[in-house]
Amino acid sequence: MDDTLVKTNKHNNTGNRPDLNSVIPVTTGAMVSGNGWQSVKFGKSATGRYIALQCFDTQDGTPLSVAEIYLRDVNGQRIARDQWQVKYANSENEKGNHTGDKAFDLQESTYWQTEESAEMPHLLVISLMFSYSEEEL
Repeated sequence: MDDTLVKTNKHNNTGNRPDLNSVIPVTTGAMVSGNGWQSVKFGKSATGRYIALQCFDTQDGTPLSVAEIYLRDVNGQRIARDQWQVKYANSENEKGNHTGDKAFDLQESTYWQTEESAEMPHLLVISLMFSYSEEEL
């Protein structure tokens, strides 16, 4: 069997990797190490169709893990995730079924995890499938 034709579940097509060098992030910050829910507040409304999470360092050098991303509209209501799709992920641990789509798959027991040897920065880009205006996010 020709290994070059083996299809994987990874979302790492280099043509889908965005160039974020000229983009100003809506927010930046750091998460605390460990398990449990953590919230990131954007501090201002944003307009867009994609959300990109970029990690430049992990707390303890272990692979990055992210589970159950939620976005809220200006009224505080969760935006439906059933049509979201992973546009790009620089690293996904397929051995544990920890691909990028596990970050929003409606199952708290699953998560996106990078491979142990993956180089920084880690990047996950999610297509919300619809554009949301500042009034909606």
